[in-house]
Amino acid sequence: MGTEHTEARPDLGPILDAVEAGELLHMHPQSVRKLAKEGVIPGYRIPGSRKYKFFTNELMATLRGNPLTETDSAETDSAETDSAETDKGDLDEVDLGSWGL
Repeated sequence: MGTEHTEARPDLGPILDAVEAGELLHMHPQSVRKLAKEGVIPGYRIPGSRKYKFFTNELMATLRGNPLTETDSAETDSAETDSAETDKGDLDEVDLGSWGL
């Protein structure tokens, strides 16, 4: 358990800051802090500090414990389709004449 983080990112230690956790998760550090604050991912704050700390093995365990399912995939695909249709619909409502087109 202590060396599982070295397989993916040998340069990361067992305790990460928000930037390093973001690199591991391929997310912006601000998003990492937000997810930790909301309790979505495990994170810790040092008393009297605004800095968040993350245990690499806990982040990896959280990821492994929440695999993408077919239902999740369908919901994501549906949301992307809805978004694309909304975007396309918005273009129909734009008055291009006001732009000289």
